[in-house]
This record gives sequence, structure tokens and C-alpha cells, in this order.
Amino acid sequence: MKKDLRKKEGHRRHRANINKLKHKNMRLRKRIFDLEQEVKQLTSSLPMINKPSSPETPTPSPTKVFISTLSPAAKKRATLRLINEEENLPRGTVSAVRQKFGINLSNQYSPPSSTPSELEEKIINFKCRDDISKLCPNKKKKINHQQIRYRLNHLTVLHQQFKVETKTNVDYHTFLRYVPSFVVKPKVDDWGTYLCIICINPQIKFDKLNQLKSTKPITKQLVNSMPIDLNEVLNNQQSNKQLKDALHELKREKFSLTYNEWQKVKISGSSSTVSKKVPLVASIEDFIERFLLEIENLKQHLQRVHQQFKAAKEAKVDAQQSLDTVTIQIDWAENYNIRQAQEEKGILQRLN
Repeated sequence: MKKDLRKKEGHRRHRANINKLKHKNMRLRKRIFDLEQEVKQLTSSLPMINKPSSPETPTPSPTKVFISTLSPAAKKRATLRLINEEENLPRGTVSAVRQKFGINLSNQYSPPSSTPSELEEKIINFKCRDDISKLCPNKKKKINHQQIRYRLNHLTVLHQQFKVETKTNVDYHTFLRYVPSFVVKPKVDDWGTYLCIICINPQIKFDKLNQLKSTKPITKQLVNSMPIDLNEVLNNQQSNKQLKDALHELKREKFSLTYNEWQKVKISGSSSTVSKKVPLVASIEDFIERFLLEIENLKQHLQRVHQQFKAAKEAKVDAQQSLDTVTIQIDWAENYNIRQAQEEKGILQRLN
């Protein structure tokens, strides 16, 4: 019985509150309606007050309003169509369009040239040289209908070499923009021999860290936002610091990993050594320590290479300005007819 009375009392209070809110809402609506009427009266009387002193603002042209909403690309397409039909337009249309919209239909439109610039041609020819890049053995691997070529050195080194050999002053970012898309960085497994242990071993370890992102969440968290090319990481001060911080963080982890490394291996029964890719197993701490050491060696190596190209460029300039100066450039090339394992390189001299 008490439960039913309590329920009835609750319904009564609920209805009372709803009615109270309804009345309050109606009063607010009436107040809003009265205020709107006052605003309308003030608005209608305002032009009458200001009419003697200021003229009425002219209404903008619907055509101009419509034109202003078009995108720049749409305006350009419409302008080109008008230029093509200029001879068939009625007399005075060109001047009317110029006065009304600010578009000069008398200007001759010349489409952007698809012919590569002289600088772009130089960079493409340079990158396609056999001593700069090698054709991919698999002829089916193509990019933009061009067979893939593997570049043989870091982009920063190739940039310095291009400046020295072509005597062209071009900044690094412009050089990158004109590098052909089919000249790509090779993967570590794409080579049967190494080009430079100092360059390739750190890249192998960096690739290994990127492979661990799928199995070790901590690795993905630390190196996910970095470029895949170690040289690009080292050239960027922020990325370089981020990599070092990530490596020091990884040293605290406790797991082992297997990776490959190029080493000089002694042949049994001979004093000669050959380069060989050796599989290794190490803890993450030892792996990181070795990687950090190789990174420092790589940075010093690249710095020496850059200084050598800079000195070579200065030597060429001096030779051109002085009759008593001769520049000799020594190129290192693969020697395929080797008799001993140590004979991995040959020397080619060129007088300038």
C-alpha cells in the first residue's frame, strides 16, 4: 500500500515539474518573439535615419559572386577555353572580361614543357653510369617502364661526386629531386659481394632493427618514424639524436638476435683473406654497442669522402687557373681478372 502511494506521489511531482518547465518555456518563447519584433522595427527604421547622409550599399553582381567561389584550377580551365574561342567571341568581349573580372584573354598561354632541363639531364646521365649504378639482374623488375638500377653509394657521396665531375654547383635537395625513380637503394641481399664494409655493415644492422618492428613492439615504438636509409638518418641532426636515444633505450632489453655481417675471412691453407657474409648471434646489448661503434666509423668515413671530393674540386679549379698545376684523378674500379684474393680493386688514372 505504501509502495503504491509513493509511486502516485512520484508521478504527481513529475507532472508538476513538467508543467512548470512548459510554462517557463512558453514565457521564454514569448519574450524572444517580442525581442525579434523590436529588432525588426529598429532595422526598418535605420535606413530612413541614415538615408540623407549615406547612400545604400550596392548589391554585388551575382556573376562576380559566382566567379569568386570557383577554384583556381577551374578559373584557369575557363580562361583557356575563352582564349581558344577568342576569335569567335563578339566584339568587345575581351575588354569587357578584362574590366569585369581582371582576366586578360590576349595573353598567350604556353603549356609547361615536358622536356627535361639541362641540369636534370646531367643528373639522369650521371646516375645511369655503370660506375654509379648497376642494372638489376632481374629484367622484369621495372619502375615507370624502366629497368631498375641499384646505386653503388650513398646519395650524399654521389652528390659530391656529381659536383666535382660535372663542375655544377647544385644543392643536395635539388639533386635528390632529379634523381630518376628507377635508380634505387639496393637491399643488403641484392649483392653477392660488398662494396664497402664500413658502409654496408651498419646498414645491415639498421635493416635488422627495422625487421624487428614486427616482433618487438619496443623497436617499432623507437625507430618507426625514421627513414630506412641510414645515411639519411645520419645527415639529419634530429634523426641522428633520435637514433642514438633509441639505441641506448634498446640496450636495456634482454633478448638475442641473429644477423649477418661482412667480414674478412682467412682461407684455410693460405695467408689470403676473402670477403664473406657471416651469420652471427649476439645479445641486443652487444649488437647495439657494435652498431654504435660502426655508426661513428661510418660518419668519419663519409666525412673523409666529402673532404676528398671537396679537395678534388678545388684542385681542378687550381689546375684551370695555373699552368704549373696538373690534376690526377684516380678512380677505383672492380678488377674481375684477379689472381689473388687481395686484388679486389684496380686503379685507373686520368690526367686533366
